[in-house]
Amino acid sequence: MVFAFWHGRSIMLPFLVRGRHDAYIMNSTHRDGEIITRALERFGIHSTRGSSSRGAVAGTLALLRALRRGNSVALIPDGPRGPAGVAKAGAVELASAGGAPLYPLAFSASRAIRLRGWDRMMLPLPGARVVCVVGAPLLADTSRHGRDDRERLRAELERRLGELSRHADRL
Repeated sequence: MVFAFWHGRSIMLPFLVRGRHDAYIMNSTHRDGEIITRALERFGIHSTRGSSSRGAVAGTLALLRALRRGNSVALIPDGPRGPAGVAKAGAVELASAGGAPLYPLAFSASRAIRLRGWDRMMLPLPGARVVCVVGAPLLADTSRHGRDDRERLRAELERRLGELSRHADRL
């Protein structure tokens, strides 16, 4: 499966996968990416290294190989630089290439602080209840479809992620 969620809620991913199965995510090649990679490994989340600005092809191919081996892959369609809440095409393209369903999901917390960065990163406070809302899968098999169909799926992913985020916040 391919999971997609917004960058500003990504810190809650370990709550979803911890102890359940191996998952892969693309992480920055910069020094801060190494720190994040080490932290994620403790939760069973493996990193491929790359970002949209550096090493994107190698990182994406590593995610595709993990997906084809039967692992789940997590993608952040508005990362790493935004704009927040605007999905790029990578999640749809990866799910399509891997023949995998694409699940939009949203995290929220009953008590959290928001950082001031571009994505308004949500950090749950101690004792907060954390929720994860998973939407119906988008069938991303676009092998027989053209660019318009992939754009339609990208826009649908963006719409669903916004809707799921609002729902998670209400919960």
